[in-house]
Amino acid sequence: MLTDQELFRYSRQLLLKDFDISGQDKLKKARVLIAGLGGLGSIASMYLAGAGVGCLVLADGDEIDITNLHRQILYKESDVGLDKTKAARNNLLDLNSEIEIFSINQYLNSENLPSALKNIDIVVDATDNYASRYDLNRACLSRGIPIISASAQRVEGQITIIYPALGGPCYRCLYDDTSHYAALSCSQEGILSPILGILGSLQAYEVVRFICDFEEALVDSILFVDLAKLDFKRVKYSAKKNCPDCSCLRT
Repeated sequence: MLTDQELFRYSRQLLLKDFDISGQDKLKKARVLIAGLGGLGSIASMYLAGAGVGCLVLADGDEIDITNLHRQILYKESDVGLDKTKAARNNLLDLNSEIEIFSINQYLNSENLPSALKNIDIVVDATDNYASRYDLNRACLSRGIPIISASAQRVEGQITIIYPALGGPCYRCLYDDTSHYAALSCSQEGILSPILGILGSLQAYEVVRFICDFEEALVDSILFVDLAKLDFKRVKYSAKKNCPDCSCLRT
């Protein structure tokens, strides 16, 4: 049940006919894990907190560096040197003090993911390496938890929903064990901040759409974004029959 204050606070999104009070109530009851609080996670967390997601669980083991600030706009100069989870929680509560926010000041891996995923409805994958994404993929598959996964580099990025329960591929179907050899970090390749704003915002939108039972448009496809050409392209993918992570779910 929404309070009078919540009805007023979220009145602009309550006007949407496909959202209304029932959608806001679903957001209030939702628990979302944000894995990674860098360029993507900081943007997604701001929009999810602002939208009124009832509980956010923030996970990251990093500290804020001044080189983060050009793209991780959740943080301020005064936050440099702080744990990202601490600064993120404080700044998000300044945005919306009516929601719950919990912090996990660790990088997520196969050992701590079981506890981190307890009672979680959906995960925002904002990690920056294949090992973390593979661990997250396996852990969420075993629990039937959907993942909104995105990545960005230079002026390009992509986003998809990992949720084989609805027939789409898992993360390892899309990126096998050889993919990480070609992966470079933003410290090597560089990145312009607006691409992270776009992809992080899309992650937040997909979370809201999924929680509120909108159509899951990206379950079987990836949306590729190229800001150099202002090009958005959606490509469909199928699950691999011999995928080591999800094929057992299809037999």
